[in-house]
Amino acid sequence: MNLLKKNKTIVLLILLGIGLWSAYQYVFAAPLTTDNIIAEYQGKAEDFKRLMLTDFDEWHNKVIRITGTVTAITEDGILLDQNIYCQFDDKLIKITENEVITLKGRVIGFDALLEEIKLNQCIIIQK
Repeated sequence: MNLLKKNKTIVLLILLGIGLWSAYQYVFAAPLTTDNIIAEYQGKAEDFKRLMLTDFDEWHNKVIRITGTVTAITEDGILLDQNIYCQFDDKLIKITENEVITLKGRVIGFDALLEEIKLNQCIIIQK
């Protein structure tokens, strides 16, 4: 009977160790970036704006990949097709107005007054 208690103790300690190791790996895992996430929408910026106008809640906090024309450049980001504002984590690569680019970013908001879609964590896929 004493041998059975020792085996149970060893098994419980091993399971406890595995549980603690798994919890540590989960808590201290690196956060997901836009690079690592598969885009849930791929297409033109104008088409995506029509989708956003019908149902914003469906696209909130989702990663998308869009192609559009740069209409304005600011210090923190760019404006695509006059209605999608894209913020970048890094400094902007040399982008010029009227250039067609493809980028990937996370939808964070919609300004109903300006009818402007806000994206952050954007990365340029293709110039």
